[in-house]
Amino acid sequence: MPSPGPVQILEQLKKKRSKDTNEIIMERTRGTLSGSAIGGGVGIIYAFSAKKSLLVWGVLGILAGGIISHFYINKKIIQNN
Repeated sequence: MPSPGPVQILEQLKKKRSKDTNEIIMERTRGTLSGSAIGGGVGIIYAFSAKKSLLVWGVLGILAGGIISHFYINKKIIQNN
């Protein structure tokens, strides 16, 4: 079997790179959205129990959950590579 030429090697690397990049982007997005949803739920539960504004505390929970999960997931991805 003949060895692949430089063009074939570059094409294989490009396919592998785009696949890995897409997987990383999907993992980050999925994790950040999950963290935001959990944070929003926690914020609404807190607001309901403390008789505060549900909307304000829900949005604050979404922001906090999204930011925390974003940094946690980035740290996890960097450690795995």
